[in-house]
Amino acid sequence: MIGILTGAVVLSVLHSLIPTHWLPIVLIGRSERWSRGEILGFTAILAFSHTLSTILIGILIGFIGYSLSQYQEIFAKFVASLILLTLGVFYIIKHLRQKNPHVHIEVSGNKKFITILSLTTVMFFSPCIEIEAYYLAAGTKGWGAVFAISVIYVFITLTLMEIFVMLALRGMDIKKFHTLEHKENLITGSVLMALSLINLLIQ
Repeated sequence: MIGILTGAVVLSVLHSLIPTHWLPIVLIGRSERWSRGEILGFTAILAFSHTLSTILIGILIGFIGYSLSQYQEIFAKFVASLILLTLGVFYIIKHLRQKNPHVHIEVSGNKKFITILSLTTVMFFSPCIEIEAYYLAAGTKGWGAVFAISVIYVFITLTLMEIFVMLALRGMDIKKFHTLEHKENLITGSVLMALSLINLLIQ
């Protein structure tokens, strides 16, 4: 259980650090001259949308794990680790094959509703697939574990996204995060592979 919760925390933090989750709202908010309160409020909406789709998928996967709880040790240790390792390799390969991962964001006009609706839709349909392996393992341990992962994921994602947006609005050097964005897949893949090994050792 400790391994599952630790992995969920690490992936939640990592996911929040990725600039693609919060940098667009900062850039758009600045270009459209939105107030700080508006930008922070919209960030909360994006975070909620993103975590909602992740949790919905997680509950479904957790149900699968719950149905196979008699194989708890196999799923919690080996299957979850294999999924994490596979995803890690996938992201590493994706990093090696990409040519220009950076996406420029351009918004014309002061159409807040359309802009936020568009970003919210994108975030909803871009769930954090990486953490779902832990939902599968948590399901074998009961719904309390699934609930714990959900709370951890929502709290960390929402909190860190708000913090990074506030720092960016106070003059944080965004260029550094553009550099991080270029290495998003490499970092994600490396962390997933490391978590796969840790999951095997801790479970």
